[in-house]
Amino acid sequence: MLDRTDQELLLLLADNARKPAVELARRLKISRATVQSRIARLVDLGIIRRFTVELGAEEAERLIEAFVLVRLTAKDSAPTINAIRRIEAVTSIHTLNGRFDLIADIRVRTMSELDAVLLTIRKLPDVVETESSVRMTRRK
Repeated sequence: MLDRTDQELLLLLADNARKPAVELARRLKISRATVQSRIARLVDLGIIRRFTVELGAEEAERLIEAFVLVRLTAKDSAPTINAIRRIEAVTSIHTLNGRFDLIADIRVRTMSELDAVLLTIRKLPDVVETESSVRMTRRK
């Protein structure tokens, strides 16, 4: 489904989704119109789901980020995942193997907001246990 040009285009966009189509075209040695049509096709296919913003260090320092591990009952996890996904502060959810079933990445501005999000998650019917860790420093 994806050819080599599509794969290279995805890598360039993953590095910087705001890179101008003219520059992408130059790097890929194809026309700007071809770049735009390929991006539109990748969006239509659901391969590109969204374009996002990476915050600068100063703004990122103002946010409180936490990882929340969630253990569920043995029931179908889809309703719980959907409920967690609807929480505005949740930026991503991943399923896990091991003691916990899910990990949710949370971003809020205050500790009281974090407390409210954690309480919301803990109150979900199939949530058995949570464990939270606040991100202190981001290192690459």
